[in-house]
Amino acid sequence: MTRHALVPVLFAGIMAAILADTPRCDATNHHVQLDEVMAGCGGDPHIQFVELLFPQGQNLWGNGCAELAIFDANGTQTAVFPFLHNVPNDSLPEGNSALIATQAFAALPGAPRPDFIIPPFVAAPGGKVCFRGSRCFLINICLSYGPFRGDAEGAGGPAPALPILGATSVQRFQRFEDPGLGTGSQFNSDFRLGAPAPRNDEGTAGIVVESGGTCHVAPPPPPCSVTDIGSATVVSLNGTTQGASNVLGGSCGGADAPEQVFLYTAPRSGSYAIDTRGSTLDTVLYVLDGSCRGTELACDHGSVNGESGVVVTLTAGQQIAVVVDGAGQASGQFALNVTAPEPRCGNGVLEAGEECDDGNTIDGDCCSQVCRFEPSGGPCADDGDPCTTDRCDGSGTCEHASCGGCLTCDLRVGCVEKPAQGCALAMPRSASLRLTNFPADGKDRLVWHWKAQAPVPKADFGDPLHATDYRLCVYDDGPALRLQAAAPAGGVCAGARCWTKTPAGFDYEDTALTPDGLLSVRLNGAPVPAKSTITVAGKGPRLGVPSLSLRTPLTVQLRKSDGNACWQARYSEVHVSPSGARLTAKSD
Repeated sequence: MTRHALVPVLFAGIMAAILADTPRCDATNHHVQLDEVMAGCGGDPHIQFVELLFPQGQNLWGNGCAELAIFDANGTQTAVFPFLHNVPNDSLPEGNSALIATQAFAALPGAPRPDFIIPPFVAAPGGKVCFRGSRCFLINICLSYGPFRGDAEGAGGPAPALPILGATSVQRFQRFEDPGLGTGSQFNSDFRLGAPAPRNDEGTAGIVVESGGTCHVAPPPPPCSVTDIGSATVVSLNGTTQGASNVLGGSCGGADAPEQVFLYTAPRSGSYAIDTRGSTLDTVLYVLDGSCRGTELACDHGSVNGESGVVVTLTAGQQIAVVVDGAGQASGQFALNVTAPEPRCGNGVLEAGEECDDGNTIDGDCCSQVCRFEPSGGPCADDGDPCTTDRCDGSGTCEHASCGGCLTCDLRVGCVEKPAQGCALAMPRSASLRLTNFPADGKDRLVWHWKAQAPVPKADFGDPLHATDYRLCVYDDGPALRLQAAAPAGGVCAGARCWTKTPAGFDYEDTALTPDGLLSVRLNGAPVPAKSTITVAGKGPRLGVPSLSLRTPLTVQLRKSDGNACWQARYSEVHVSPSGARLTAKSD
């Protein structure tokens, strides 16, 4: 078994350089699904695994085609694990799995052999796990869970928190076997807590069990025959258990009698009534989560004329195995009835036809009185902080965004257009500024070159490849914001990745000049001040170059969206051409 070491985020650039000359792989990997994550067992945070699902032809992850990225509860990337080889493309009838697990998991009695070994870097109780690819196909599918406060990357609110006590994982219960599965079709709401059920690429599987603080992997229960009864709001059917197999048993009985199993998919969220009224068989009725191997949700042995009944709470799209069994060794005729809840806006349960349901029918909380998302940018509850903007995100969440872009917090009045405090300063007379403003805006230009007064660690630049936005801000004496231009994180610019990693930092290039006219950004960190440099260039009408009759001193800052690092130069004197079309300056 090959053991793969974690490549820390700090050295991810080295690994990218090593892989730069390897051939481009052919697989797209865009149909891969995150399936299950366990962060610990029996109180031991070293027992971890991540399981991925993938269809045929989506297995070429090596040569830099794919990686696993790990984030803490604050949304900070803490580790990245590049897949150094492909996962086998076995043709299993139940689909392909890849088991990525720690050595502590691999050492559990009965554990399936991991396909990849990773260090114990999965965060608990909150965090995010992403499967990413860039060289072969741009893909970034993520699962965030627990008290996660970072960017969910379009996957919605976090899945439940991951405990490390007992034996629990967060696992997918909604699967998309259609061609639409993969990036953009996976959501945190597709996951819930359950008994860990790891499976490797060979199809070897088991159930993680904890007893007295000790964990092991037990064999999976034997397969059962299941009849799919669909997702109607009312189901009534008749059948018999005579001649059926005796594989299952519930906590309230049925272990010695044959049973029939029915797969039902909840059409909406809420409480479901399931019963065996009309049966002549003395029934035992139990409900299992997802399949006949799932966790038992409810069990009842009929006490009145052999009829049984349970009520279970399900989420829309959740699948359950409804088992009609017999008391003792009995078999015979039975009736099965399933009744879904009536849809109702304002009951706090997300149901078919609703985008949200926050338990009320009032507007102004990002979920409207008719259970639809309120528009992005709409007002919501004030958090009392003058330096946050309280706005709906268009997906039902009230966001309290701190002053961003070129705004700075003033506790008296809130977010104002003035320079930030504490930015790294330029070496005296070593930061140049050049602006041009012609009647034809297509000829407008901006070039800012900055040289550090103190060393700039590469880590200060954050992660513009995935998360860190940049913005250049020009203020005159007032202070008044006269120009701002953004270089957003990630993205594709003119058909190529906008940001690339360099040995000293990061480069940004966008010949399409979107969104604000920036053409390039060069971020170079170094332990020697004079070698730490930043260059920003832009052109065209999107820059919005103002009249060059600016009040001095000017302040130019490059600011980023996460962390406190920023970079500044001050210009007490500027030189404007007689035509007023060109401005040049050297920093103080």
